[in-house]
Amino acid sequence: MDTLRIKEMVMCLIRWTLFPRGTEISVSDIPFYRFTSDEVVYNFNTTNNTIKTPKGYFRICLVHLVKKEYLTQLKRLYESVPENQRPERGYDFFVRKGLRDWRLNGRKYRYQTYNACSSLAEEKVAELLGLERLLTRSHFCRVSIDGGEELVGTMASFAEGVDVRMLKDTFQDVFTPELAKEVSNLNIVDAICYEKDHRPGNYHIILNKIGKAVSISCFDNDSPWCFSPFGSVDFTTYGGASSIIDQSGRINRCALDKCVIDKLLALTKKDVVTALSPYLGSNQVNACWKRVVELQRAIQKTEFRYDKWTEETVREELSGRYGRTYYVVLWELCEAIKKGIR
Repeated sequence: MDTLRIKEMVMCLIRWTLFPRGTEISVSDIPFYRFTSDEVVYNFNTTNNTIKTPKGYFRICLVHLVKKEYLTQLKRLYESVPENQRPERGYDFFVRKGLRDWRLNGRKYRYQTYNACSSLAEEKVAELLGLERLLTRSHFCRVSIDGGEELVGTMASFAEGVDVRMLKDTFQDVFTPELAKEVSNLNIVDAICYEKDHRPGNYHIILNKIGKAVSISCFDNDSPWCFSPFGSVDFTTYGGASSIIDQSGRINRCALDKCVIDKLLALTKKDVVTALSPYLGSNQVNACWKRVVELQRAIQKTEFRYDKWTEETVREELSGRYGRTYYVVLWELCEAIKKGIR
């Protein structure tokens, strides 16, 4: 048996045992957008194939077909992209990405919604905590460019704010305790979702009218391990952030947002199941609930200054006492940018 075939079998096994998620798309019930080629920009050079449109970033959910027919579909999509916007690494790179998605999607649903379900489920978790402001919003839709083939996928809104690299000369002046609180809130959402990839490069900094940083807007909300069927929140992110719970089972942060914590403590299993079942498998939903319970227990064991986000709180967080928190990771990146290292 060749290596490729073994890889396909392993990926399919993972797909059906660890990540059995997906959803049906009712094509007649979703919006239909028409664009001209002058209005769109293809971005097929990253791990995700997206198209920038006036409405947001469109990500295609291809039809799940037998492998031979699926490869034909991939080729047709590749050839529809203007030559100057095709992946720099060529057709083979494009096919490898396409086959990865094919392996991770089962035949239960017509369209490949593996990644879409991660993003939509993360939005639901954020809503449960009153933190929907932190994530870009997405919805299923149909798109046609220059009257061509109708594509089905998700449209994600544009992230508000600015890239942190644009603040390299002023970040120490514009960063605020409010920003530290919102970054910490993101950590809570990620701990529940097992989202490991919300590093500073995957969110923008939102400034208020006087130029102070007060919040963030996250995008790319569907890392490969998101909604893993593991009940523990004791994990390190891709950016190297420290776990939100320490070895004693207490919260490993100097402060948390009381409004968010009150909502988290009030969550029931029914709330989580109702919100996530349309997008995730039962083992994923149960693992997500276990992470909620673990956080609830840790909060109840911890004595901390809930909503007391002040300059003093920020200094304490940056002291290193709590490891590389989300705010420390952001601060370190800004320091590196200022020094020209990044």
